[in-house]
Amino acid sequence: MVCPKCTHHERINARQRLGHFLDEENRYELADKVMPVDTLRFKDSKRYKDRIAQAQKSTGENDALLAMQGTLKGLPVVVVAFDFSFMGGSMGSVVGEKFVRAAKMALTKKIPLVCFSASGGARMQEGLFSLMQIGKNKVPFWRNWQKLKFHSSR
Repeated sequence: MVCPKCTHHERINARQRLGHFLDEENRYELADKVMPVDTLRFKDSKRYKDRIAQAQKSTGENDALLAMQGTLKGLPVVVVAFDFSFMGGSMGSVVGEKFVRAAKMALTKKIPLVCFSASGGARMQEGLFSLMQIGKNKVPFWRNWQKLKFHSSR
């Protein structure tokens, strides 16, 4: 939110962002049952599964990406938003899967996909699994590039 007196911008989480962006009615969460798994049993100063549990508890989210379908001023749209509060908004397998499902839904229904990025990059605790998400997320767009009306990375 923005302070009306000093114009300082406060951080908002993904759920707040989508709450402000989408119309109140006709919105629902996508892929909300997809949960992270510690496939590598990664441990640095703390076990990865403990980091995930802590992030889930502190944010109330299951991972760093929230995906929703809803309407924006009455027009259907699919929206995804990264949540920096969840492990720096880093991309792991769950984030990749949610993003791909949202993109496929938007392409199938021929409706816009909007992404609010606030990511710290690939999640190191998932190793190559997190890096593979980058390519995985491009596939729906590569396959449908000619059908896309507009694309911006800004």
